[in-house]
Amino acid sequence: MKVDDVSFLEKLVPAVDPGHARPIYFVGYSNGGRMVYDLECTDPGLFDAMAIMKADPMPGCVVTKPQNILVVSALDDPRVPFKAGEKDKETPAATVQIARLQKNLGCPTESTKSTHGDMTLTS
Repeated sequence: MKVDDVSFLEKLVPAVDPGHARPIYFVGYSNGGRMVYDLECTDPGLFDAMAIMKADPMPGCVVTKPQNILVVSALDDPRVPFKAGEKDKETPAATVQIARLQKNLGCPTESTKSTHGDMTLTS
């Protein structure tokens, strides 16, 4: 059975919060992250911010509406590469996707980095 998650969520949001009185946030991990991208590409404005962990959008999905976005990527992801050129992994690489989001959304290209133990935060 094929489930249409996007249509379900497009109907759920107004049922839960009629009139969009409060901020709506979507969070997705892996395929759930792809679903969040899908929602943003098919229904911009449905939610106010998104958080995506270890996922890239499906080909053809281009986020263009200014949006608050948190993207979490990992150097050791077995499927989504961090940098371009990593073999036997999906494309685009996380760094390529971030650059695309920055360009499409008109974000500054200058970033700041801070290290916290093994984690690097890039804003």
